[in-house]
Amino acid sequence: MKRLALVCPVGECAGNRLRGNAPAGKFILLAVLVMLCGYARPSHANTLFFDNFQNGLSAWNTTVGQIVTDPLNSNNKALNFTALGGGGEAFTAMSFTLTPGVTYSFSLDYLGTSSNAASYAAISTSPSFVSNGSNWVFGSTSLGNGTALLQNNNSWGYYSFTFTAPWDGSTTVWLTLEQYSGTPGTAYFDNVSLATVPLPASLLLLGPGLAGLAIIRRRLKR
Repeated sequence: MKRLALVCPVGECAGNRLRGNAPAGKFILLAVLVMLCGYARPSHANTLFFDNFQNGLSAWNTTVGQIVTDPLNSNNKALNFTALGGGGEAFTAMSFTLTPGVTYSFSLDYLGTSSNAASYAAISTSPSFVSNGSNWVFGSTSLGNGTALLQNNNSWGYYSFTFTAPWDGSTTVWLTLEQYSGTPGTAYFDNVSLATVPLPASLLLLGPGLAGLAIIRRRLKR
């Protein structure tokens, strides 16, 4: 006896199987979405600014900043200051336009070789003077946001601050560094960066995944 084979387009057969066993179809779809989330890579950060001070101070506006040899690594260069000041001693030569709602990361490396070095870093809404005290985000003493205290412990430390634009009501900002007090030249800055914070891949897939579930659900109800 010959067996009869049901011939139908692949999509229709799959739809019939899903309609006949709706819960199984949903579990299969969810499994596929989980696999996609596992294989997907996070979106990459977009670096707006990075300076490791290996090529001079062309990226900064400063009258007292200087490029010096890293006291802990003779093959590295860093920034310090020949004099003390307030309101910012080095401002990025370029401004940065922030996108409202986007999260950014401001990070740097800091080395303090004297316990009395009072050093600070800010996200400024002015290209020449930090007029709002809350704009200071790093400091060897508590000031402004006070989110990260710069350690004067004779070793390099990495510091990072994240925020969502706008910043202090503005979408145009500059990065600012200074040594406010102590012995000039005992505060070192390096690897200053401003970048967007990437979204996890799972969040990027959440929208398409939910849309796919909605479409399948409508088809199952037919």
